[in-house]
Amino acid sequence: MENQSHSTESNNNIKHEPAVGAPIGSEFHYAGFWMRFWAYLLDLAVVASLNSLLIKPIFHLADIPQGDGFFLPIRL
Repeated sequence: MENQSHSTESNNNIKHEPAVGAPIGSEFHYAGFWMRFWAYLLDLAVVASLNSLLIKPIFHLADIPQGDGFFLPIRL
């Protein structure tokens, strides 16, 4: 019975590490104005090209009006 004693002194060699490692140093790079500006322009170009390649032909084939109104389906 003496061999099975559970004392806190015998557990001193156990190392406890956090489950998720904390970031070391500065791993985040915040985008400034110009990086966000160029990303916005790139997004505009991508959305406009998808609109002209996919949405407009579908609306044309389905004979859905593409007029100048604000509440038309193509404006949404």
